[in-house]
Amino acid sequence: MSDELIDPDIRKAHTLPSRFYTEESVFSEVVAGFSECWHFAAHVSQLAEHNVLPLEHMERFVGESMLLTRDDGFRCLSNVCTHRGMLVSTEACSASVLRCGYHGRTFGLDGCMRNMPSSRVWGVFPSSSDDLREFDLKRWNGLLFAGNGPSRFADCLAELECRVGWMPIESFEHDPSRHRSYEIDANWALYVDNYLEGFHIPYVHGDLQRSWTTTHIAPSCSREVCYRSASPETQRRASICQSPHPITDSESRLSTTGCTLVDAELLPVGAVCESRHPNLGETDQNRLLRLRLGPF
Repeated sequence: MSDELIDPDIRKAHTLPSRFYTEESVFSEVVAGFSECWHFAAHVSQLAEHNVLPLEHMERFVGESMLLTRDDGFRCLSNVCTHRGMLVSTEACSASVLRCGYHGRTFGLDGCMRNMPSSRVWGVFPSSSDDLREFDLKRWNGLLFAGNGPSRFADCLAELECRVGWMPIESFEHDPSRHRSYEIDANWALYVDNYLEGFHIPYVHGDLQRSWTTTHIAPSCSREVCYRSASPETQRRASICQSPHPITDSESRLSTTGCTLVDAELLPVGAVCESRHPNLGETDQNRLLRLRLGPF
C-alpha cells in the first residue's frame, strides 16, 4: 500500500481509489499490520475475582489465541495447548493450574508444563517446547496491553499520559453490563471512513451540533472528545476540561465532569466491519472521553 495513497494536504487529497475497498490484498495488508501493534487486553479489575481470563478479542488482531493469568504478577500466555491445539481455557475462572480438557495436559500459571497423564514412559519430557508461549504484556495505570512482537511500548506512553494520565484509571472497575457488540453488513473500509470523518455531522447528525464534538486522527488510532449535553453548565465545564494535561485535583475533576473511559473497537470481520462499544448510559452525561486504546 503506497504511502502516497492520500495527499497529506487536504486541499489536494482525493477519495480513496475503489481497489482499496474491494481488493483482498489490501484487506490482508491492513489486518497483517495489527500484529505489529500493542492492543488493549484488559483492565486489572477484570482479574480481581478470577485469575485466568481468556482474551477472545485478541485473536482477531494478532492471529493468536491468548489468555491472562494472575499469580505473583500478570502474564499473557498462549491459550492453545502445545499437544493437540485445544483451547486451554474458554471462560474466566479461578485455578491453581491450567489444564487442557482434551488429554489433561497441565500447565502452571506461568505457562510452564507441569504434567501429562502417562508421560513418565516418554523419556526426555517435558521440554521447553511443551510450555505455553508467553507474549509481551505491559501495564499502565491498571490497563494491560499485549501484542505479538509489537513495537516499543514507550512510544505509546507519551500520548496516553498526555490525554488521560490525570484520570485515576487504576481504581476503575470493569462493567461488563455495558458491553455492546454489533455486526454491520457493510464494507469495512467504507464504514471506518464514515466513522472517522466528521464533515457529514451538520447534515446527518444535526442534534450533535447542540453539543461540542471533535475527532483527532492519529497514525494508528482515533481519539474523540465529546460533550454530551448542551446545557450552559456543561459548556462551561467543556472550556475547563479541553486541556489534556494533568491538573491538581484530578479526583474532583473526574467527579465534576462525569468522565468515563470507553474502549471502542472497530474490527474488520471478513468483508464487513464489526463495531463494538458499551452502552453510553445517561443521555445527559456531561462529558464522555472516548479513547481508542488500541492498536498502537
